Amino acid sequence: MRHPISRHERLRLFFAWSICLLFCSCIQSKVKRFAGYDQAQKTEQHGVTKVFFADEIDLRKLPSAVPFAVIGAAGDQTGPSAYASHMKAKGEELNADFVLIGDSSTYYAGSVSNYVGFGMSMSTPVYGLRMNGTAFRVCPGKLGLSWSHETHMVLTIENASVRSAGLLEGDTVLSLDGVAVEERPSSSFNLHRLEMQPGDEFKLVWIRPGTGRMEGVAVTMDNPPTHLQMTEPELAPPRDGRGRVRGTPINQINRD
Repeated sequence: MRHPISRHERLRLFFAWSICLLFCSCIQSKVKRFAGYDQAQKTEQHGVTKVFFADEIDLRKLPSAVPFAVIGAAGDQTGPSAYASHMKAKGEELNADFVLIGDSSTYYAGSVSNYVGFGMSMSTPVYGLRMNGTAFRVCPGKLGLSWSHETHMVLTIENASVRSAGLLEGDTVLSLDGVAVEERPSSSFNLHRLEMQPGDEFKLVWIRPGTGRMEGVAVTMDNPPTHLQMTEPELAPPRDGRGRVRGTPINQINRD
C-alpha cells in the first residue's frame, strides 16, 4: 500500500534536488579558431598546458605568445576551479602552451518548479556562468619590447639590438618587416611573429615626435617558456596598499 508523501517530505526532496542542481557540474564549450591556428600547430609546444586567470597575474611576466583560438564555456555556477579544469582539458586538445581565462558573466538559464502540496509550487531561478579562455602559442623568438595596445607607443625596451637600431621609449611602432602592427588575433602581424626564430634579423618602422618616420634593423631574442617554472605568486601583478594593481592595466600592453 502506497502512503502519500507528507508536506515535510516534499520540502526535503525539493531542497535535496536544489542542492543537486547547485553542485553537479555541467559545462559545455565551443572553440573558435583564428587564422593563425594552423601555423600555431606547426610551432613546437613547450611542455604541458598551463591555465591562468588574466586578472590574477601580470601578463608582462609571461613569455611572448600569440593567440590562436578562443574557448567559450558556459554552464552552471560551479566556481572558477571547475572552469579552470575544463579550460585546461580543452587547451590540451588544442596543444596550447597556456590558456588565459578572461572575464566571466552570469545569465538566466530558466527556473525549476516543484510542487510542495496544497495546490502550491515553488519556483527557483537557475543562473549559468559564461567564461572565455584564449589559447596561446609561445613564439620561438621575441622582439624584446612592449607597447600600448591603443597607441602602439613603446613603453619598455629589453632588446639591446632594438635600442641600438635607434628605437626609444615614446616612439610609435608602425610595422615589422613590412607588416603593419595590429592587435587582432587573426592579423598577419601575429602570423609573422610565429615564424620568427631567435637570431633572425627584423626591420622596424616607427614614428618619433618632432622627427617623423624612422627605421632600423634588430635581431630577435630567445623566448624561453618561463611560465612553466613560475608559480602564481611570482606571476602576480604588483599592487598598492589598497590591493589595486599598480601601473598600466595589463590588458592594455603588448609585450613581445
